[in-house]
Amino acid sequence: MPRPIVVSFYTDEFYKTHAERLRRSCCGCKWPHRIIAMPDQGGWVQNCGMKAKVMLAARLSERLRPVLWIDADGEIVREPTILRETKAEFAVRAEPGKRTKRPTGREIMSLPENWPADVSPRWFNSGTIFFSKAKRAVEMLERWVALTEERPNDWDQWTLQQAWADVQPQTLWLPQGYCRITRMHRGRVPPDDLTCIRHELASTQRRVTR
Repeated sequence: MPRPIVVSFYTDEFYKTHAERLRRSCCGCKWPHRIIAMPDQGGWVQNCGMKAKVMLAARLSERLRPVLWIDADGEIVREPTILRETKAEFAVRAEPGKRTKRPTGREIMSLPENWPADVSPRWFNSGTIFFSKAKRAVEMLERWVALTEERPNDWDQWTLQQAWADVQPQTLWLPQGYCRITRMHRGRVPPDDLTCIRHELASTQRRVTR
């Protein structure tokens, strides 16, 4: 199976520096990539909301490859072999939890009302997202775009979860090493760590409103 094409964007010089590291990591492991500059939308939530449109555009133009979103502050540190071999339509890292959660400084969030009864409660991390070439992958991306337009003040992972619940593609739940957040997991990484995709959570350096 061909390597997925890595897709990402940056909005200013701060994120451009991170994006160049992502680009170098893609080149180092010979993964194709499309990392572009996008206009700042005036806020962190609104900028993150552009992920859906950028991913849909990449999916529609890439006929032969799956697409893999990696946040601009991420990098590939080991060949993500699972994403070359999977037959899933969609893949994401999702942390187990309850049906509700309250992020710091935000209101209480609930899982979508149509969350499948046979899937345990979990919360998506949208730093690493995989979409295959399947029709339902495109349907989910289109639904995600529509939701970000309807709910522009919602975090991108919340609208992504609703899009997933609406379409319910065949899903691969990624291990933590495919979305290792350095600042959150420092000091708790196991000695046999098999991290493939690492994220810096650069927004915490700028103290943006999350």
